[in-house]
Amino acid sequence: MEEEISVISLGGNAILRRGERGTIEEQFHNADYCMAEVAGMLSSGRRVVITHGNGPIVGNIVVRNECAGNNIPPMPLYYSDADSEGGIGFMIQQTLYNRLIMIREVKEVVTIITQVVVDSDDPAFSHPTKPIGPYYSEMEAETLRREKGWVFVRQLGGCRRAVPSPQPKRIIEKDVIKRLALEGIVVIAAGGGGVPVVESAEGMLRGIDAVIDKDLTTSVLATEIGAEGIIILTDVDRVYPG
Repeated sequence: MEEEISVISLGGNAILRRGERGTIEEQFHNADYCMAEVAGMLSSGRRVVITHGNGPIVGNIVVRNECAGNNIPPMPLYYSDADSEGGIGFMIQQTLYNRLIMIREVKEVVTIITQVVVDSDDPAFSHPTKPIGPYYSEMEAETLRREKGWVFVRQLGGCRRAVPSPQPKRIIEKDVIKRLALEGIVVIAAGGGGVPVVESAEGMLRGIDAVIDKDLTTSVLATEIGAEGIIILTDVDRVYPG
């Protein structure tokens, strides 16, 4: 009988708590707190894949792109997705490794930058709704609309850039993720919803600017690897009935 795999999903609020400044020290502290629980689960023999949001990081990357735009060519959004996936994955990878050392549990931990296929004709590309990055004044937003063609949404505090959030179709690296997990290696994958890509008729992949919903990608990944279930870690006190 094949071993079962559990998918553990970390919400952005599990890494960056409400009221915090978002320093790297705070994020490492919160990641370590979460990984103490995950390490305990692993000690019981579970096969685990970890997914996570990218809210604490990808917005900062976008801000750095904008601030340095006059000196360094800015990177496209899909590249920022990959950047955040690697950075947060490293943080989770290191804190979990250290927690496993503390309890004398020998496990390998690895992060996989994950490509997620989306449809280039997804309606989300015509109607961006996902807010990212800093807040702008109305005047700044209007200038960016004219110069860069950005779409903005109004929120409390100002205007924020809105980007497409298409539906995830399938995970390119699903087979290697499953194979590693079944071998007992802890896999961190599909971070921040993964890197959105479109596929040509010949099977070639190309990154596309979007941010995929992390929970939707986690659900697709769990289905494709035959996981027994999804465990979501966040900062709410409890689950409330609707």
